[in-house]
Parts: sequence; C-alpha cells; structure tokens
Amino acid sequence: MSEETRPGGQPGPAGAEDPFPEASTRPEFLARFAGDGLAEQGGRFTWPPPWRRRAGQRSARHTEVLTMTIPKANSPAGPAAQNLAAVWESWWAGIDGTPGEIVWDADPGDLKADLDHFATSFGQALPVVDFGCGDGRQSRFLARHFPDVLGVDISAAAIGRARAADNPPNVGYQVLDARDPAGAAALHTERGDANVYIRGVLQALPAAHRPQAVQAVASLLGVTGTLFVKELPPQAASYFATVIQRHGLTPGLAKVMRHIPPGQISEPELVGLFPADRFEVVSTGTSCMHSINVLPDGEVIMVPAIWALIRPRRGR
Repeated sequence: MSEETRPGGQPGPAGAEDPFPEASTRPEFLARFAGDGLAEQGGRFTWPPPWRRRAGQRSARHTEVLTMTIPKANSPAGPAAQNLAAVWESWWAGIDGTPGEIVWDADPGDLKADLDHFATSFGQALPVVDFGCGDGRQSRFLARHFPDVLGVDISAAAIGRARAADNPPNVGYQVLDARDPAGAAALHTERGDANVYIRGVLQALPAAHRPQAVQAVASLLGVTGTLFVKELPPQAASYFATVIQRHGLTPGLAKVMRHIPPGQISEPELVGLFPADRFEVVSTGTSCMHSINVLPDGEVIMVPAIWALIRPRRGR
C-alpha cells in the first residue's frame, strides 16, 4: 500500500497493512451520520470541521477530509468474514499506550453501576467469565468482587496485554473467539457452569454472527449461570455524531472509526437473540458506557447503553 491519508488528514506510513483492504462503505453508517454533514465519495469521508459548522459555513476549502475504510456487513473484507480475528488482532497489536487510544476503557464508577445490577444474581459460587475482555480492565474489577474470574477474547495480543498487567491471583485469561460455541463448550467441560459478563461485544459482531455468540454464551452458562450484557443501542450513533460535530474526530475515535466502527443493537434485538423457550430475561434497563477518557473540553465520554440480565430457563 502506498502512502495514504489517515483519519485527521495525516499521511500513513508507506506499506502499512490495512485490515480492510477494500474501500467499501457500510450504508447504515452513512445514513446515521448524513444529517451531520458526513459525505462520502470513493471511500473518502468529509466532515466540515466544528468551527466552520458553528459559523454556518461549509465551503469545500475548509472541509476536513478523512479516509476511513468502513466495511460492508457482507463484504469479503468486512467483519462478517473470517478475518474478524485478524482485524481485532491488528487493533490490539497496534496499541502503543497513547492516552485515550482505547476509547471504551471503563470508568470504575460505571463498572460499579453494572455490578449493582448483577451482583446478587451472580452470587459467589460460580466462576465469572468476562466475555470479550480486551486488555482485562473489567476482568480485574470483577476479580475484586468474585472469587474466580476468567477473561476471554478473540485477540491473542489483547490476552497478552491482559496477562502482562498487575493481576490479582484469582483472575486468568485465555483466547476464545466469541463465535466459537465448540470452544466455549470445551471451556465449560473444564470449569463447569459460569456466570458471564459482556460489555459491548454483541454490537461489535455482524448480525449474522450474533447467534453463534449466543450459543457460546449458552454453553458457558450451562444450567445455573446468569448473563449480564451491556451494549450500544441505536441512540449511541447520535451521541457519536454530536461528539464529532463539537470536537471533530479525536485520535482515539478516528482509529476506532477506521478499524472497528461501532455497531448497534436495540433492546428488542438484544432480547430476541435469546429465545424465550430457552432463556428467561430477568430484567432490562438503560444506562451508559462511561469511559475514563475525556473529550477536549474535559467532558467525560458517556455513550448511551442498554443492559439485560438473562439466565437459562430452568426445569425445562
């Protein structure tokens, strides 16, 4: 790949590997942001910068130009394909410690708010699986409240980062693709029924792959486990659009939009993934994803979210 323009108009290094080689676009992504001035032509996206929008001027001369390859759901190069693991591996392997780089790093207060929804239902008897643990930030929090925690993630680089962190003795990590029911079943054979914690994983999967993830979760739960899941609903798109309108694309958000643009899942879609004849939806609610990162004006990042507490139907 020759030198190219990266998000923010900065040139990327010649020969840099692009996990999405096709400059394809996802129509629903464009539709969500079109009202905020996003335009696309040949894979090149433009946003008028915030100071021009406030002045009501949108001249081409002052348009901020970004190049982002947003994968189609059905593109061979997109996340619906088998290279999803390679995309996430590329993402985590490329983390260099820049502040704000992992935009979804959870604030401890947000994790505590989650805990209030599931602590009683989880109890202390079963192990807890942090499903899609990334660098283990949530896993380490969970290990302060439960005696046995295992973080699993599709990316070996993420698991490497998690293992290298300052971990308490009651937390471990291993590679597991969320779409691998057989791998989850093997883990269940080793450890028995488990409670499962999910934060922002299902929305990141192509819709066609979400049932596989639910099968994997079902294998981990067994008969007595309980699931807490927290995801991004469609309202999150409006939040991101507002942030971009006010501040432009921050470096961390630009990297996300290029490599792993956020998906969405509504509450009915989330609940619908868990068939009523096999699962009981104990409770649902609205919340936010509260990040430790802040916007340029000091405002904390708080993305709208939905959550659900779900368990297998017992006595079927």
